[in-house]
Amino acid sequence: MIEVSLIGLGAMGSALARAFLGAGHSTCVWNRTAAKSEPLSARGAMVAGSPVEAAKSSSVVVFCVDNYDVSRQILEYPGVLGALPGRTLIQFSTGTPSEARDFSSWLTEHGVLVLDGAIMPYPDGIGAKDAQILFAGPAALYEQHRPLLDCLGGDLRHVGEEIGAAAVLDMALLTHQLTNYLGVWHGARACEAEGVGVDVFASLLPQHDPAAHLAWRIHRQDYEKPGATLDVWNAALARIVGHAEQARINDEIPEFIASLFRRAIALGHGSRDLATVIEVLRSPVT
Repeated sequence: MIEVSLIGLGAMGSALARAFLGAGHSTCVWNRTAAKSEPLSARGAMVAGSPVEAAKSSSVVVFCVDNYDVSRQILEYPGVLGALPGRTLIQFSTGTPSEARDFSSWLTEHGVLVLDGAIMPYPDGIGAKDAQILFAGPAALYEQHRPLLDCLGGDLRHVGEEIGAAAVLDMALLTHQLTNYLGVWHGARACEAEGVGVDVFASLLPQHDPAAHLAWRIHRQDYEKPGATLDVWNAALARIVGHAEQARINDEIPEFIASLFRRAIALGHGSRDLATVIEVLRSPVT
């Protein structure tokens, strides 16, 4: 039997597949757009003709698609769910804690074993020593599959048996990162206003900190070829705002950041890097 099946071959899913293959794990892949399988086939991956074939090929099935709704759509293909009882499904799609709980409960009712994961690095960081990936669900299940998962990053963490733990920690870390970025955007504008180069500001930040990377992008006006587009970040932020409302906690911090994102997207920057938010702050003060 193949060691792992991977469903979803976007930038992140393809990076996961390359990591599994690079570590010598036999890997089956499937994607709705079949052409995305070709580079992985050239590396030795088995290409499934359907999600049913992918589900049947391994005792571990990894989902890396946009969100839980897309995961459900694929699982509802005829025969897919029926192929999964007794197998482990690792869900890397993004969502809220309540979505993780609902999704896991639904699968558990069908006899599927579930781990919910959150991937913190960009696709090019998969496999790195500092690549942090969070897993929630049964600890014993996580430990069982840890030898397979180790190739994905050097900082894998089981964050609790509560299946929504990885999702809420993902949102918490993203919120922390975005509030850090608020300081970079404003700091850059303050430097510009006083004739100090943003490159000087960037050079003073810890160079391993993503905030420094953002500051350098602002200095260079390097808005193209982002690791994740502003549209992608905005969708993640919408989940954070929605969770705050659902959990009945104050949403002013994420909502303020979201207001800047909406303005940047209205200016046509949705497909560009997060650094383009600086253009909103460069607008004349009225």
